[in-house]
Amino acid sequence: MKIRQDQVSALEQVRMPDFENHMVEHLKEFTPLHSKSLGELGIRRFIQEGMDRAKRVGFNSRGPVQFYIEACVLLGIDFDTDPQYPDLGNILRDTAVRDEIKRADMAYAWLTN
Repeated sequence: MKIRQDQVSALEQVRMPDFENHMVEHLKEFTPLHSKSLGELGIRRFIQEGMDRAKRVGFNSRGPVQFYIEACVLLGIDFDTDPQYPDLGNILRDTAVRDEIKRADMAYAWLTN
């Protein structure tokens, strides 16, 4: 059996509610105090907002979207337009790099250096 790249991409796309449920559990471990203070409904709204914002920079696959939401937790929901992080925003919006995983990796490298 041979799986085409478009099929792989379709499998990697973020699907609701599975991804949202995964992220709720992930954020409870990743950031327990934020999750507790927001409560179940609040954390779901935060995740949904993060997913919408991730789409705006072309992130549709699970890994990049999860990274984007984690960055929202760490740096603030508007991190990609925050003047404190102009380089990070530029990386996320770089249309010359079409591969969302590569852009997410570049953003991660910027964030961890």
